[in-house]
Amino acid sequence: MSTPPTSLEDIKASWLEKVLGITCLEQFTITSPKDLIGYASDIGFLNISGSESNFPTDFFIKVPPKERARREAVINFGGFEREVMFYRYLAPILPIRSPRPYATEIEINTGSGILVLEDCSRMKRFRFYEVPPLTSELEQIVRTLARLHAFWWNQTDSLTKTLPGFGSASNWKCPKEITTRKWLESSLPKKLPDDMVSLATRLSKKISGFRNDAFCKKNTTLVHMDFHLQNILYDPDDENDPVVILDWDSFGIGCGAHDLAYMASLLPIDYRRLHEDLLLKEYLEQLIMLGVTGYSASDLYSDYQVGCLLAPSLQEVLATLMENTPEGQKMLCELAKRQFQLVLDNQAETLVK
Repeated sequence: MSTPPTSLEDIKASWLEKVLGITCLEQFTITSPKDLIGYASDIGFLNISGSESNFPTDFFIKVPPKERARREAVINFGGFEREVMFYRYLAPILPIRSPRPYATEIEINTGSGILVLEDCSRMKRFRFYEVPPLTSELEQIVRTLARLHAFWWNQTDSLTKTLPGFGSASNWKCPKEITTRKWLESSLPKKLPDDMVSLATRLSKKISGFRNDAFCKKNTTLVHMDFHLQNILYDPDDENDPVVILDWDSFGIGCGAHDLAYMASLLPIDYRRLHEDLLLKEYLEQLIMLGVTGYSASDLYSDYQVGCLLAPSLQEVLATLMENTPEGQKMLCELAKRQFQLVLDNQAETLVK
């Protein structure tokens, strides 16, 4: 196979014919969506014509970012390689839905690669500032998350056999600092309430030892590690299994409740407060129904509190990847408020001595 394209502009008809296994490709177009933001990748919608009649004509494409700083950050983190790994080895065996992959190409030495995936744009999408899911949709989302976690619950040793090189990468289990000096020197402290700035300052001084000690010692499973509504689609045409999970470039081994807390941290504050008990109840009931034993409501909430405390680590990542625009800074500020309020509402800061 030839070297995969390094950008959307580099994609050629001959390469598409090879990776899609088609002939007689007459023409193709790639459209970059204006209403979708790919912080860790450049994205586009591919339309082809002239292929076999029973073959799809529309696809979703991801490549590492073209912009240098973002590209270096993504390649150093190994995110694109990780997502290719997911679609090659895990997507076919997991009991949850993700977009069907049509091409998963990666060049290990350079990080260049491409994913050609099922176009799911017809499905319902949840935006950060828009109306959150209906209660029934939220229940389905939580039950799907529990199905993902139950599948490898306390059996993660087998993942190292399923995934080449999975156990050797140091960043699978150990996330970065929650708030560092760089965060404290950013514009966020000037825009957040005093109690949140005080919390962030405290975490920056105390969190390292806590993270190493309590990140996840037991009940480990496969976790998404970027599980939130913007990475979820809802398929109204499939009542039994409507939830489709996207963006698998951060997955690893960890604590399932941390995924749940991470999703909760990005929900609108009043909506999250209204539904938080339901999230925990539905998640635990689904785990038990799927055969997980020895995990109580108290165990779940303890893990959830830790997850609340870890969720704000996203802010530093986004501060690096997002463009420094008024809209981007406004979103980052609202995100920080939601995440720190989750910590305060669940008294998770009391875990840090």
